[in-house]
Amino acid sequence: MSKVIAPYHLVFATKNRRTTIPAELRRDVFKMLFSILQERKCHVYRINGTSNHVHILFELHPSAALADMVKELKTRTSFWMHRDDRFKYFNGWCSEYFAEVVARDSIDSVIEYIKNQESHHGAISLEDEMVNFYSRNHWIFLPEYFD
Repeated sequence: MSKVIAPYHLVFATKNRRTTIPAELRRDVFKMLFSILQERKCHVYRINGTSNHVHILFELHPSAALADMVKELKTRTSFWMHRDDRFKYFNGWCSEYFAEVVARDSIDSVIEYIKNQESHHGAISLEDEMVNFYSRNHWIFLPEYFD
């Protein structure tokens, strides 16, 4: 078995960043994401989010490709949410995502960051958060990336 240590911090948003995941249903969405990742033998450190986006810190199984894993997460949760009347305003996920590999010694701080999404987004918008993520990686964030 190949051994790979590559924890990913993954962020993806609802289509057009609309607030379509009610607070009382988020845990159900997170459980669904967790179960998909477990099925694919990925180690999950933390999942959390807000009404318009999700953060996941996980280790991708060596046999999986990140793009395929993200596609599966979005496709399966979208299918489930569209069929569940409780998510009547959910209109899908945006086509893009953000992912970065996290250094082993930063895992605990990223877990804390993900745990505190509600309070964090009381002070900063998703768009500003993405601008920060992109700029620290020397990229330019365009809002249409998360539409």
